[in-house]
Amino acid sequence: MTESSREFLRSLEPAATVGGIHLAHGSPRDPLLEYASDMSVAAANFDHFKTRLCMVGHTHVPLIFSRDRASGENPEHRVTVPLPDIPADVKAEKLIVNPGSVGQPRDGDPDAAYMIFDPAEETVTLARREYDVARTQAAMRRERLPARLADRLSYGR
Repeated sequence: MTESSREFLRSLEPAATVGGIHLAHGSPRDPLLEYASDMSVAAANFDHFKTRLCMVGHTHVPLIFSRDRASGENPEHRVTVPLPDIPADVKAEKLIVNPGSVGQPRDGDPDAAYMIFDPAEETVTLARREYDVARTQAAMRRERLPARLADRLSYGR
């Protein structure tokens, strides 16, 4: 990376709201370091963003955490593991969505993972795509990136 690219990255805020969606790498509560990997962590984060939808990464695992207050004070929490190419409903009161990872999937599937958000239908759809893993690993090794990151591309962990 060029120094100007590094400077640009250093200038960014750790979290932002863009187009009505809160964006954080780790979690809304700790945008840089916390892993939103299970419902207990997600539940503790729902009050840390003002929008209805928050997108996170960090775990590199496609998951949808939702909170609904259908009746009374006790919210209902759900976690959904989306299936590829099947739209998942995101009509809950609050949502934390992790679209997976294009470059370092960690859910046991080496294919690139991403989600497509359809605001009109209020759905997200997980997509998986094969890519040339060996070529990517060779490029990573040429650039002297950590071997463990190149190796893990083979098995998605």
